[in-house]
Amino acid sequence: GIGYGIGSTPPGAQVPFGLARVSPDTSEAFDVVISFEHFGGYYYDDTYMRAVTHLHMQGSGAVDLGVVGVMPFVQTTFDQSTIDFRTESWRLQMDKSAEIATPGFYAVTVGDTARVELSATQLTGHHRYTFDANSPAGLLILPALTIDGNDAHELVQLQVDSSAGVAFGVIQVSESLS
Repeated sequence: GIGYGIGSTPPGAQVPFGLARVSPDTSEAFDVVISFEHFGGYYYDDTYMRAVTHLHMQGSGAVDLGVVGVMPFVQTTFDQSTIDFRTESWRLQMDKSAEIATPGFYAVTVGDTARVELSATQLTGHHRYTFDANSPAGLLILPALTIDGNDAHELVQLQVDSSAGVAFGVIQVSESLS
């Protein structure tokens, strides 16, 4: 859909009638998310990635969903107290010249040191993160992140099995349209 002359189709990976629409949610340099530019979570002119999220509405003309965020984290030491949810201190600049969007696949380089590659199946979204060998890195999982930043989560449970490299859980969201 085109609300306010702006399309609202996220460019990330999805398949027809698939559950997951794995796509980046973006913002501009001043950490301002203008709702009508981000109905699908992504606005082409933005230069910062807020997170890769799994559920997006397409063409709705309204901001909703964008939940279960995953973000590459590039920092020498991880200190949970340095994460500021009000300013989204984890955001990374996107290299727009390295952005690729084709049916079922999306890729971009963020923060000069991490490559994000996304694909989707009928039920899931698949992520691949490639980091610079000389940079300490990890993944920041943001299960309660939403496109418009509201707190519409009724239930969030997350379990991480680091030995198997798997994270799984349950999230229940009650937003304006969902």
